[in-house]
Amino acid sequence: MHKTTLKKSAVISSIIVIIAFAVVGQFVTDCYLPSLPAIAHTFLVPDSYAQIAITLFVLGATLSQLIFGPLSSFSKII
Repeated sequence: MHKTTLKKSAVISSIIVIIAFAVVGQFVTDCYLPSLPAIAHTFLVPDSYAQIAITLFVLGATLSQLIFGPLSSFSKII
């Protein structure tokens, strides 16, 4: 295979992975929000406690991007 073909396929596969991660985060949030009342009822907790779970999910996703983003850039330097 030609070197430019390999570079193009690597770029395309990287773009697909980035899009997949973005879509999965949105999909999980959209599926999770309607089930909050059922989660609160199942675990016998107030609705506000169940809402904390979605807050922690978003916070975890944000912090992971802040941590792993610079690490991935650092790995390109090495």
